[in-house]
Amino acid sequence: MTVDGLGNVGTKLDKTSKVVQHKETNTTSSGVHKISAFGDNSGTKKSTQNSKSNVEKSSNSGIIEFEKGVTKDVKEIFNTEYENMRKKFGNISTISSVGILRDNDTKTYGTFYDNSGVLELKFANKKNFVSEHTKMAKEMNKSGGWSTAHYLHALRHEIGHAIQLEHKLNDPLWDNKIEQISAIMSSLPEYNNIEFKDDYSVSMYAMENLDEFISECIAKSMMKKSGEIVNKVIKIIKGVE
Repeated sequence: MTVDGLGNVGTKLDKTSKVVQHKETNTTSSGVHKISAFGDNSGTKKSTQNSKSNVEKSSNSGIIEFEKGVTKDVKEIFNTEYENMRKKFGNISTISSVGILRDNDTKTYGTFYDNSGVLELKFANKKNFVSEHTKMAKEMNKSGGWSTAHYLHALRHEIGHAIQLEHKLNDPLWDNKIEQISAIMSSLPEYNNIEFKDDYSVSMYAMENLDEFISECIAKSMMKKSGEIVNKVIKIIKGVE
C-alpha cells in the first residue's frame, strides 16, 4: 500500500512470532481496537472480515491488500500516510489489508484487528470520506475527545495500533518501553481522575487504556506541533534518547 521502491513494504508477519503479553495494556478480548466518538472499547463487534475473494492487491506493494469497494482516493490517502508513518516509525509489517468499516456503531470511525492485521475505515467506500472524517475529527478534538482535528486522525490512530503490534512482535525492549510510557500516562493529572475538568494532556480517548494512550500520541505526533508529553512517548517508542 505504499510507494517506496524498496521492495519490502508491508512484509507479512512471521507466523512463528508470538505476541508479547503486557499486563499494562488493555484491549478487547478479541484483540480489536477501535476509535469512536464515545471512547468505548467494550463490546466491540467484529464487522465483516475481508475474505480472499473480496480484496484487491495494492498496485504499489503487492502485499497489503484493499477490500473491493475502497475508493481510489482513499487508497492514495492511505498509501501516502502509511509511507509517512513508516518513515517516522520504521517498518510496519502488521497490516495485512485495508477495508470498509461496517460497524453498526455510527460513531466508530476506525478499527484494527491484532489477529488478522485488518485495518478498517468508515466511509472508505464513499466519495465523502475526507469531509466525514474531517467533521468528526474537528468535533472530537474540540471536545477534547481526540488528540487532533485532522481528517487523518482515525487512520493514524489505527496505524498506531499496528505500530504497537509491530513492537510487541519484534522489539526486545518493548516491555521496558511500555513501563516507561505507562509511568508517563499514570503521572498525568487526569489519570484515574473522574473529577478532572481541565484540558487533557493528550486526549480524553487516550485515558481509555495504555494502548489507546499510545495510539493517540502516535496520531498527534504526525502534526507539526505535538507537545512535550507526546514527544516523550514517541522518543521512547523509537528508542531515541
